[in-house]
Amino acid sequence: MKFFSLKRRSLPVIIGLIVIALWMTAPNILAADLFQEGTIPADQVVADDLYLNAPSIKIQGEVAGMLVAIGQEITIDSTATLKNDSLLIARSVTVNEGAVFSGNLVVLAQNANIAGVVARNFFGLAFTTLFSDTSHVEHNLFFSGYQLDLEQNSQVGDNLYIAAYQALISGKIENNLYLLSTALQLDGRVSKNAYLRIDPGQANEDAIRFWMPYLANFQIPEPLEIPFLISGQAEIGGQVQYSGPFNSEQALINFTEHEVKAANAVEHPAIRRIIRMFRLWISLIFTTIITLWFFPIFAKSSAAQVAARPLQAAGIGLISLISIYIGLFLLILLVIASSFLFGLFSIGGLGRSILALVLLALLWITVFFGILVIFVSKFIVSFWLGRQILRRYIDHHRPADLSAGILGVTLFVLASAIPYIGWVISLGVTIIGLGAMWYVNQTENWLPFLKWKA
Repeated sequence: MKFFSLKRRSLPVIIGLIVIALWMTAPNILAADLFQEGTIPADQVVADDLYLNAPSIKIQGEVAGMLVAIGQEITIDSTATLKNDSLLIARSVTVNEGAVFSGNLVVLAQNANIAGVVARNFFGLAFTTLFSDTSHVEHNLFFSGYQLDLEQNSQVGDNLYIAAYQALISGKIENNLYLLSTALQLDGRVSKNAYLRIDPGQANEDAIRFWMPYLANFQIPEPLEIPFLISGQAEIGGQVQYSGPFNSEQALINFTEHEVKAANAVEHPAIRRIIRMFRLWISLIFTTIITLWFFPIFAKSSAAQVAARPLQAAGIGLISLISIYIGLFLLILLVIASSFLFGLFSIGGLGRSILALVLLALLWITVFFGILVIFVSKFIVSFWLGRQILRRYIDHHRPADLSAGILGVTLFVLASAIPYIGWVISLGVTIIGLGAMWYVNQTENWLPFLKWKA
């Protein structure tokens, strides 16, 4: 299915951009009331669009227009009624039982807890999102993040789309389930078809184990012990299309926990590691061929920078890695604020055209930088390593570029698969490769729009 063909590491950003694009198609904002204190009491009725920006936001009353709320903590109380579309951006978002959203609800948060009713669609991008047993999304639910948890008696009136690390589904889905994750626990009801892709091989278990004590500070739960569990209470009314490492015949029936553990035992961690290594090797070999074919001078110049200044390249690469992703996030927030302001000054037609171009540019930047980080940076260091080895032991004068690239990529893939330290090697290679490309761009001006002074 095309749904599963999206690049997983870019999927959250792409979903965010799509959500903002949908947001811009709403009617123009003609006015807005600004409540600087961030509180809308229960007896307050806001007849216009509302923009809130405060550390703590609490809405108990009624908002007839569109709502944009940005803060550290946002609480939508049980007496709140939101008549139009709502956008909530915060570290923590809580929607209490009884709250009603008559339009679409968009949530960008660290942690979200939803217990109210969403009359249209829900779009979520968060580390964790919990839909309690009183929650009800009457149309589609879209989620991307670390964990989605649908408690028993929670309801999704149409389709559920998930691209997450893990999902726990105990509620009821009235239509189809589309899921892409590394772990699934399903004991709810899917009225029609379930399209499941479970891929534990994509998870870097060593890195997750290392970072888990720190991630717990952000209320991120432990990974599921059983990667794939469909309990005896689960019901699927239609067909099941399943892709994953477990036995496909067993996957199409209701599992008991004992049977899943037995199926999981067949999939040895070493086999998952080998599959992950092979996928990475194929991707980097393809990157090697493309880069050496179309950009041989750039590849050689970048490899030379790796040899000349590896420590400086690592520092620049780390700064670039952090600043680009933070910059993209800030640009997305700027687009959201701009869409509001354009509508506020009644130039929505021009605003939508300009912002559509901005979104398109952001999408291209995201894809371009993702390719550089995930593939090209690793190829650059691998290419330098392969050239060094061939020059020393095979051809002292001019080693073959393609042979050097394949050799270096192979050695990198093997090194990155070493338990506990492989992810550190991969991270180090990535930032050194990024820094080397930055130095080349500064001196040879390959990409003028990315040129900046350190």
